[in-house]
Amino acid sequence: LELSYTDAEKKSYRAIRFRFVMVGLIVFACGIAVLFILRAFSLDHVATGCAYCFFAVSIWLIVHGGMVAKRSDIYAYNFEALRHFSIYSLEANQKGPDRDLILKAKLASMHAQSANRVIFTASAIASFALYMLPSIKTSWFWVPLAIGGIAAMLILHEAMEHSRKSFATSKVPQETPDVPPVKPDKLTDELQAKIDEGIDKGKSTLR
Repeated sequence: LELSYTDAEKKSYRAIRFRFVMVGLIVFACGIAVLFILRAFSLDHVATGCAYCFFAVSIWLIVHGGMVAKRSDIYAYNFEALRHFSIYSLEANQKGPDRDLILKAKLASMHAQSANRVIFTASAIASFALYMLPSIKTSWFWVPLAIGGIAAMLILHEAMEHSRKSFATSKVPQETPDVPPVKPDKLTDELQAKIDEGIDKGKSTLR
């Protein structure tokens, strides 16, 4: 995909993301405050339910803000689209100058996905244990899943940014050294003038 956005559009999308993220963080902090306030009045179940509602709204705001900002990030769209292509099809079909960079981006995406599978598996096992095992059972069983999701997003983001830097570096035109202008050789010019003068004299003599 090679669509383009103006700088003003990109700036507006980033501003929207900032507002959504800030409001999401404020809602999250309010959820923590409500949790402790209601627990102080021995309303544990009500406190937990209200906190979950605040946390859910906070996560939605933060995720929505990030998705809005990604509308203008064409490279992020292309990087995520690599998931739908095998490395063999890319190797066979990519013939342009960016072939090697695309293959490297695909490898980075594959490594990030493999790491994320391990993280999600470990998070799911930890959450299941916190929910089912009586000795460690807690209402915060979902925390490992949340931590795993955040870690997975950070890993994928880091892989994408590394690939983006590789593309940006390859697109920077190489600077050519400044070559000073060649100065005419004074001796050569004088010699050529004498030769021309001699030729003119010879022609006049023959006449």
